Amino acid sequence: MAEKKKFFSVEIPLINEEVELFSSDIDSLIGRNINLDMTRTLKGKGIEVSFRIVSSSNPEIPSAIPRKVRILPYFIRRMLRKRSSYVEDSFVVESKDGTLFRVKPFLITRKIVSRAVRNALRLAVIKYLNEY
Repeated sequence: MAEKKKFFSVEIPLINEEVELFSSDIDSLIGRNINLDMTRTLKGKGIEVSFRIVSSSNPEIPSAIPRKVRILPYFIRRMLRKRSSYVEDSFVVESKDGTLFRVKPFLITRKIVSRAVRNALRLAVIKYLNEY
């Protein structure tokens, strides 16, 4: 016979909220991913955040840690205009605690700029994020 499912609370410390997920028990929630649309929370910025559920100090309420932050394509298209340039890149950065992150900066200029300026911006972002 199938197990009865019910709602369990999961704490998300990044946004100081709790969400309820449908499952048969708390242990089956550990390791699952949640995708949350943060558009309304961040005043119209089109961002989607993916969280991974992990066990926390409180065994009754598991916690969710951020796994991926993504800017939605419609928001990028809305920000780009005909008379602007953009710079995009992708590289791996190591944090202070030794975790590796893939960072994909996306810069939009106010006017059309030359390739040399775009390259200088890209290198400045890489230097800034590596020092941070």
